[in-house]
Amino acid sequence: MSTDQLQTTESRARVNEAAVSQARADVAFAVAQLANTVIRAPFTGVVVKKMAEVGRAWRRSRPA
Repeated sequence: MSTDQLQTTESRARVNEAAVSQARADVAFAVAQLANTVIRAPFTGVVVKKMAEVGRAWRRSRPA
């Protein structure tokens, strides 16, 4: 293998390592975003009535 071929191969390896690193970061970001989609109540209980549909936006309100 010539010096040029070695340098090209090493360069491609670095590019691929960077792509893997970026993909791992993308997965970590997606996992964090997914964790933000779970609704948690500060108390225990049972849902007795669903007052929202998929896609409907809600804003935080103060308890009465």
